[in-house]
Amino acid sequence: AGLYYGNLGAIQFVIEQISEREFSGKRLRVIGCGGFSSLFRDSGLFDHIVPDLLLRGLLLALRMNSKD
Repeated sequence: AGLYYGNLGAIQFVIEQISEREFSGKRLRVIGCGGFSSLFRDSGLFDHIVPDLLLRGLLLALRMNSKD
């Protein structure tokens, strides 16, 4: 429980700070990425969850930089 709620609080804090400091408190569209983001599916933190977003980006970068 401590790991779950500790991370939940940390994510909420980061979202709030970025919203306040960079976007004048406007609501942000937040995308959860990584395999563990699905743990927070029911928390309401994320507007969308894409577990393999990082891997998709790396594949795209590889394709853009390949010499084939």
